[in-house]
Amino acid sequence: MQLMPNPEVGFTQVRIETQHTQTAQLYLLNQLGQAVNGYPVSVQVNPRQTITISLSSLASGLYFVKVETQNGSVVQKLMVD
Repeated sequence: MQLMPNPEVGFTQVRIETQHTQTAQLYLLNQLGQAVNGYPVSVQVNPRQTITISLSSLASGLYFVKVETQNGSVVQKLMVD
């Protein structure tokens, strides 16, 4: 998984690469590990998929983006200015 841009500029793009098309759970978590309103969301991802997340309603600070698939999960830090 890759986040672009990071720190963000009102949005971020989550780039997910998988072996095959599958369902993934996308989480946006605060520093306490709590899901931000509206998350998690279930998304159908292709082998190379980019998902845009609007962050304009979030307060500045550190967040985490987590993607879970049937093969496991990945977490990355995200700075919101």
